[in-house]
Amino acid sequence: DYRGYGRSKGNFPSEAQIYQDVEIAWNYLVNQREINPQNILVYGHSLGGAIAIELAIRHPKMAGLIIQSSFTSMEGMVDYRGGMYRIFPIKLILHQIFDSITKLRKLDIPIMLIHGREDGSVPAYMSEKLFAVTPAKIKDLYIVLGADHNDVAAIAGDEYLERLNKFINRLKKKQKQSIEQ
Repeated sequence: DYRGYGRSKGNFPSEAQIYQDVEIAWNYLVNQREINPQNILVYGHSLGGAIAIELAIRHPKMAGLIIQSSFTSMEGMVDYRGGMYRIFPIKLILHQIFDSITKLRKLDIPIMLIHGREDGSVPAYMSEKLFAVTPAKIKDLYIVLGADHNDVAAIAGDEYLERLNKFINRLKKKQKQSIEQ
């Protein structure tokens, strides 16, 4: 967890501080644990998906991304929520951007997007939009019918792990082909 979330201490972080936190975790894996970046598959859920995408922009040699129940951007979330938010000049007051859709347009890295069709927090169409813009050659979109924001794996059951394994096996095959060339 990044600062201020889960069991991590600290105040609610800014977007820049969250990126700092994930950069520290990345550097620990690569520099201290000496894990080859091409062997690191990054998973992000919800806001963590936006953070994982930013990490991939900074470190495109990673093996790939698994993004679950994430959004296109904070502006997209404000548009989705609508209502009273529309009376504010959002572009002027929004300090947390998390513009995943713009970043993914530039990111040719294997990616799997997972979303619950009944997600009441972040609509599934946002993962569909992210999937549509990524130029990745290895990509998968998995929409789980009947699943909400936090119960995708539970609702999908064994199929969830099967889809993850299928994606990971595609990455392994790609790595093996790269080594042989």
